[in-house]
Amino acid sequence: MFRQYVKRLREPSGRALECMLFFIVINLIFTIIFDLNVYHTLTQNLLHTVPVWLQLLVLFITKMVVDKLPSPLKYFAGIAGIAGISIIPVLAHPESNTLFLILAAPILLSAFSFEYKKIAFGYICSMITLIVSYWYVDSIRSLQTEELLMLIIYHFFLTILMCSIVQYNRLLMNHLEKSLKNNEQLMIQNVAMEYLNKTDPLTGLYNHMTFQEYLDKLIVHSEDNPFRIHLALIDVDNFKCVNDIYGHRAGDIVLKNVSTIIQKHAGPNDFAARYGGEEFAVIFTEKKTAEVFATVESIRREISAHTYERLNNSAVTISTGINKYQQSKGKENFFQGADTALYTAKRTGKNKTVLHSDQEFNM
Repeated sequence: MFRQYVKRLREPSGRALECMLFFIVINLIFTIIFDLNVYHTLTQNLLHTVPVWLQLLVLFITKMVVDKLPSPLKYFAGIAGIAGISIIPVLAHPESNTLFLILAAPILLSAFSFEYKKIAFGYICSMITLIVSYWYVDSIRSLQTEELLMLIIYHFFLTILMCSIVQYNRLLMNHLEKSLKNNEQLMIQNVAMEYLNKTDPLTGLYNHMTFQEYLDKLIVHSEDNPFRIHLALIDVDNFKCVNDIYGHRAGDIVLKNVSTIIQKHAGPNDFAARYGGEEFAVIFTEKKTAEVFATVESIRREISAHTYERLNNSAVTISTGINKYQQSKGKENFFQGADTALYTAKRTGKNKTVLHSDQEFNM
């Protein structure tokens, strides 16, 4: 129940009721300090707190009305309620010369809505309470014309001040909103630029530079925490002939399809990149050599089975060299082993996968 009450206080109408309750509590504190007398009887002291009980009654009635009204009218009901609450202590203490200043409470409360029309409504409510008080409160009726005029001007300028605060708040919110949008656009642009800097625009795979950076970090990490790393270098066979005979557009289609198949078979912990031209590189982590070989063979078979309409329904093939990283041998040795295996695949007939060392196949 308490959580529901707190949740409702976060709403605009709930904030109005919260301000009203706070206003009543302050009034009760002042009543206890200044009006109650330790020498009076309990009955006499309770009579002194009658205005507070009336205020609570108005608060209760306002709450019931607010709950039944549609959302656009809830805050207006709250402003009217605070006007009723503010006039009660003024009428209960007609001899006070300054208490009538609290009749400006509806104007102050309306500022929390951040809407001009509700501030104007608060000003109207404040004027109504001032007119009612004028007929019943001696301290107000006894004011001279100049003083009464100053009191009206005080309410008017307070209203203007609240409107100025609302205007400033709106300008500030617009500025913050624009700043957030600009920051969001900048962040999106940075992400897009970072993506473009790291990927190959044709295939969508990581580019050569990103591949080198990732491989460097991976090897450094592997030296401290040893784990399996395999590198597969993939080259499209006779790709120059494809470009020369069928054109570069056909070559681009082939590269896109090859990259798609590579991505399809690469696992979530693998790293696929376009190394350059018609050459691709895939880094496999935490896989045995047999698993890497089987994955690369699946890629090779699927690529060789795919035909292209632009190539007169013929297919392309790939040659692949695989090497396993040896601790403390370094990046250059690691890459050279894969490149040597790739060269062997090319030299011995193409459309095949060659391991740098056949002894590693069972590891």
